Amino acid sequence: MKFFITFADKLMTELRVMKKDYDRAKYTGIKVVDEGIRIMSDIARNQSAVEFFQTVSRKQEDLLDFAEDYEPIKAFFAGEQKGIFDKALLYLEKYDDSKTYIVDVELESVVDAIRTIVKKDKPFTDIPKLPELLKQFTDAYTKVLDEQLVPVLDSLSESQKRVFEVLNTKAYKESKRNRYIELLREITNGANGCTNVSVLRGYADRAETLKIRLLNELDADTIVNIEF
Repeated sequence: MKFFITFADKLMTELRVMKKDYDRAKYTGIKVVDEGIRIMSDIARNQSAVEFFQTVSRKQEDLLDFAEDYEPIKAFFAGEQKGIFDKALLYLEKYDDSKTYIVDVELESVVDAIRTIVKKDKPFTDIPKLPELLKQFTDAYTKVLDEQLVPVLDSLSESQKRVFEVLNTKAYKESKRNRYIELLREITNGANGCTNVSVLRGYADRAETLKIRLLNELDADTIVNIEF
């Protein structure tokens, strides 16, 4: 009895530590973990031998069911599966953040397959399928990203062209050229290195905003020079 209760206390601690992971991500098996904590708590609180053995006898089927359900969950958190699962959740988050801008049958099909696995109550036998699906996701998403990059770079190029058309008409153009080049280059480099479709779309807006700011600056400088 003493050994059993000591083990129950130890397992409860293990389950409560594990439960903290569920606060960070939508892992499978939270009901099993909660059930394990409840069962172990019921057993550990027994003070007399009679109460103890009656409780264990009454909960025998629950204990056996818990042991069967908990084994793959424990293996999930202790091994490589959790890392793969985390990566799948990260990829789904990236897709969901950008899906408004994405129309791609291949990518949508891969996302559906990944989502089906991570939403299962017991996905453990399907987790080995995720690495290949994640590779397919990366390939398809990169293709979409490359396609979305083209109009963004075109917009950046047009903004740059307009700014320097105006700048080149100014007598003080050389004093501002390098700073303007650096500001526009920063946005272009950011767009080229972007790995998120939603964020990428924002670079065109940033370029437009910068263009307006620089043109307003040039207009203001012109007025100052005229008044001077």
